[in-house]
Amino acid sequence: MAGVERSPNYPSLTLQEAIERTRRIYDKFGRRTLTSEDAFTAMGYKSASGTAKSHLGALRAYGLLDASKGTLRVSERAMRLMMTPSDSFEYVTEARAAALEPGIFRDLYETKQDEGDGPLRRYLVIERKFREDGANRLLKVYRDTLSFAGLDKAGYAPGMSSAIDTKQEPAATEPPHSVDTFVDRETGHVGEYLVKVPLAKGISATVSIEAYGGSATIRPVHIDRLAEYLKLAKHAIVDDEDGESVDDQPDDA
Repeated sequence: MAGVERSPNYPSLTLQEAIERTRRIYDKFGRRTLTSEDAFTAMGYKSASGTAKSHLGALRAYGLLDASKGTLRVSERAMRLMMTPSDSFEYVTEARAAALEPGIFRDLYETKQDEGDGPLRRYLVIERKFREDGANRLLKVYRDTLSFAGLDKAGYAPGMSSAIDTKQEPAATEPPHSVDTFVDRETGHVGEYLVKVPLAKGISATVSIEAYGGSATIRPVHIDRLAEYLKLAKHAIVDDEDGESVDDQPDDA
């Protein structure tokens, strides 16, 4: 008898559902190493059923569980998502990275984010060899995950605009400058500049995003990557109690 045609692998849980199940594992085992059977039990499954394995695979697909030599462990990413306030910059950044961790989600977001479900369904069925019912389920999980992570439409879901807390800094005295776009006709260099974005009184930032060549297109995912670099830069700036940068202090004699 011929085998049943199956769709390629994709997360069977939304990111929000995956975080909730990871929380169950963490509540029972903390960050100790555990087996797949331990994880199934913590999530509420009595056996290693197909559903249990599929859901465990979703946790791994989002980077919420680390796997090593047959064992599992709650990841650093999962800890940040479970322990950080959901309106913080760190949470938003981590959630967006997790949402695009599955390869199929990153593919759809980076190459077809402006397309509706109809074109996406045709792409999944024809190009990626999904069954139609599998494509429909994937699109539901994909859309819900983007919405949860604030990657749908304008890039942030309602309520995430407070991710950067401005209450602790003096109010800015001028509005952000508008985006300036130019095209160098000789080189085909396309650039977008956002000049002097005020962060606080007396502090502003200049952001330059450049795209080279006619086929290059600046997309929201590129802003996500910039945010990751800025996050690293934030940790490199450590102030002491006097407000001086640690890197500027003289070495001990």
